[in-house]
Amino acid sequence: MTLAIEKVTALSEELPADETLVRASLAGDREAFGKLVRRHERGVRATCWSVLRDHHLACDSGQDAFVEAYRGLSGLKDRSAFGGWVMTIARRKALRALQSRRAEAALPEVRVPESAGSDEELMEAVARLPEQERVVVMLRFFDGREVGEVAVILGRPEGTVRKQLSRAYERMRGEMMREMTK
Repeated sequence: MTLAIEKVTALSEELPADETLVRASLAGDREAFGKLVRRHERGVRATCWSVLRDHHLACDSGQDAFVEAYRGLSGLKDRSAFGGWVMTIARRKALRALQSRRAEAALPEVRVPESAGSDEELMEAVARLPEQERVVVMLRFFDGREVGEVAVILGRPEGTVRKQLSRAYERMRGEMMREMTK
């Protein structure tokens, strides 16, 4: 037990404090921010997992939290509080992802009303989607693949594929509604 405490003490003395790493990051040192990420990634991922109970979504939310933290680093007043701050961001990201996942589960299967027009109009709406969403929609609905299969084919987490499908639904739904009201 004493040896473990000594190792932790030695390691903490070798690594710069969060405050030092935040200051270095703000000065443009990307390696310093990488050290902050490595130091806090397990806690961030655990925080996200405790909300989501999904490894892939937790990883995505954790990554989003670090991106937001990097972008907002200059707004952090107490630079020694980086760990708690990034955990708060991670929890917020995870809660948003959970909300999004629940909303996706409640979405009905996409059906195009007959008054919406032809298959050609639907294909045009799909063609106007951003590439990542278009590929996901094509694999899911035109190839008839399950979300898990699409995720494996594209090498993306299943949560990411679900999020892209949800965004694509919203874009297409909005576009089809605009067409119907013309």
